[in-house]
Amino acid sequence: MAAVLLNIYGGWEFNLKPLPILMVVSMGIIGCYIASYPAIQANSPTFQISKLIAEAGDQGITTNALYEQLNTSTLVADRISDLINDKLAEKKSGTLLITRRGKKVARIFLLWRTLLKETKGG
Repeated sequence: MAAVLLNIYGGWEFNLKPLPILMVVSMGIIGCYIASYPAIQANSPTFQISKLIAEAGDQGITTNALYEQLNTSTLVADRISDLINDKLAEKKSGTLLITRRGKKVARIFLLWRTLLKETKGG
């Protein structure tokens, strides 16, 4: 970030005092955006299941009915397309391969899960 300009008594003056606070706030906002955008964009399986249960109303819905209404196209194929479009994976001869960029992103997620003391599962 460049120096922060403040208008004091009609003139502009360089003031770096609020810079650390502005940087922390900016990084927080950026982090929230990065963390939430994929969830907003993607068809979340949890959201789809919740929606189907809510639509069933008081009578509820059976597990078999959920399986019938959820299809792999929406739950898996769209995510694979996202990985390919974001150049995190590539398709060669019908096989999905992780790209160098994908490996970097995977390492970041693994590091994050390690910091949170989460297991390596989904």
